[in-house]
Amino acid sequence: MTFPDFTKDLIEPYILEEITRQMQDAPSHLLNLAEEEQHAYETEIVENANRWMEYQRKNFRKLAISDQMIRKRVEALEQAAAQGYFIDMENDGL
Repeated sequence: MTFPDFTKDLIEPYILEEITRQMQDAPSHLLNLAEEEQHAYETEIVENANRWMEYQRKNFRKLAISDQMIRKRVEALEQAAAQGYFIDMENDGL
């Protein structure tokens, strides 16, 4: 058997068979790749949404605490005024 015959009879059919198999598998590989990309994209969206929600929650807590402090301060000022005290709000230490 010569090298060209060996190549023609054994190697070329193997190469063609392997290429055919890979071409048949290509659509499923592409589908898997697309699904992985979609999953990664969805995961990124969820992570970003969770970070945003945590940021909003922290800011809301800060706002709520600030609102409570302002309300208590106003109540103290109203009680002081009701008892006849005068408070110079410009020099109140804020």
